[in-house]
Amino acid sequence: MVLLSTDREQLVAWRDAIALFLRERLALELRPGTRELLPLAGGVEFVGWKTWWNHRVPRRQTLGNLTVALDRFALGWTKPAFGGAAVRIDLTRRQPVRRVRGRAFGAAPGSPVEALRDVLASYAGHLSHGNAGTQWEELWRTRGWLAGLFARDRWQLAMRWPEPSVAALPPTAAESRYGDRYRRAIVGAGDDCLVFWRVGRFVEFHGPQRVLAERVLGLRSVPIGRGDYAFTAGFPFQLSSIFVARAVAAVTSVVLLSAKTGRSPDATHRLTLVAARSAADRAQIRRRPSHMSSKLQNGDMSA
Repeated sequence: MVLLSTDREQLVAWRDAIALFLRERLALELRPGTRELLPLAGGVEFVGWKTWWNHRVPRRQTLGNLTVALDRFALGWTKPAFGGAAVRIDLTRRQPVRRVRGRAFGAAPGSPVEALRDVLASYAGHLSHGNAGTQWEELWRTRGWLAGLFARDRWQLAMRWPEPSVAALPPTAAESRYGDRYRRAIVGAGDDCLVFWRVGRFVEFHGPQRVLAERVLGLRSVPIGRGDYAFTAGFPFQLSSIFVARAVAAVTSVVLLSAKTGRSPDATHRLTLVAARSAADRAQIRRRPSHMSSKLQNGDMSA
């Protein structure tokens, strides 16, 4: 409860009356910090906000708690790449469950990305009610990997990869189902993420991913049909590290798919996301020396 008045004596009388009621009727005492009279010019702290008559900003502790949550995720679930300029996140990894005498303790099993989504959605709902847009955008700008995990429209966000397994069909499935498998794999890519889809000794791109790969990686399309796709762009798999670096320097993120062993109907793909930490780090990756041959620079699949 916040009491406002232009009369200091009135505020003192209200405070004393409330303290008397709490002590005599409920056997309670006011917390020491609530007994002070504060000037309105300094703002009023209430339910996580510091409020003035014409605007309000989040408390530093609120933003600090969100930063701690993001840093905790980065510490536990990301690994450095490209000398620390980028991070790798295993999208198929699950949170461990600690058991003591058969009883489960700690976080429920599941995707850590889903847990992070819940944290971000909670803070977004809170911060959207005040002047916190600048701080919110700064969090995303300085953690480039967030945009690789979540598609965002201001305060609204959704997981790019809600099914990390991609529900891939077994390798022995009919070729006519290739297009269905590929579309499921790239469903979260949008127009700013490249999915490296391995086919035998090559990494291939089809449809909108092919167009993006031509622009970002300098590849050329060839009339090789896969399922219901007539054209393909790609490169030999052993050159993946070179093209991953080029892609991470140009787009929001890169997702690498590697098939798990086994040919059962439940076979899945493992997904690893690679993203630059920030725009400055993306520029650093772009400046990394490359020893690609002239043939490779042309992006010729027949190399």
